[in-house]
Amino acid sequence: MTREQFEAYCRTRYVALLAGREWSFRLGESKPTDDAELASLGIRSWAIVTAWNPASRRCSAEENERAHTRLVDELETRGLTWSPGDGHPASGDWPIERGCFVHNVSSAVALELCRQFGQTAVVLGETGRPTRLLFGDLEAHRGLLESLAATHPEETVRRVVESVLNSPNPLDENESSR
Repeated sequence: MTREQFEAYCRTRYVALLAGREWSFRLGESKPTDDAELASLGIRSWAIVTAWNPASRRCSAEENERAHTRLVDELETRGLTWSPGDGHPASGDWPIERGCFVHNVSSAVALELCRQFGQTAVVLGETGRPTRLLFGDLEAHRGLLESLAATHPEETVRRVVESVLNSPNPLDENESSR
C-alpha cells in the first residue's frame, strides 16, 4: 500500500443501506446518535467488507461482480446478516466499491473475510468506538503506517494511523497463541 492509497481510505465515505436509510461512516469518527440507532436495530458491531479490487488492484466489472457474489454466498453460508455497504471514494479516480455491511460480526471473522477475499483491510465499527481500519496483514504495512503517524500533516490521518497501530489484529493474536 502506498501513502496515497492509505489517504484514500481515510477520505472514503463508507455507506450502508439499512432500515430504509443511508448510514454514512468515516474512519476515525464516532457517532453516538448512530450507535444508539444501530443498537435499537440490534447492531452493536459491524464491518464493511468488499470483494472488489483485491489488494487495491483494479479488476473488471465482471470480475468484481463475480467476487461480490462469492462474498454474499460466503456470508450466507456463515449465517451472517448483512445489508448493502459500499465505499465511496472522495476522488473520481477510483470506482465506488460494492460491499456488504455485516451486522454483529467479530473483528476476527471480519479479518478472516478480508484475507479470504484478498483485501488489504476491512472497516470495522463498534458501539462507542470510532470507525477503524483493520489490516489483513498489519506487519506488511507497519513501516508506512509508522512513517505516516510521525510525519503526516493531517491530524485525521494521524489519528486513523494510530488507531490501526494500536488495534491488534485478532487473527494474529489467535495464531501466535497456537
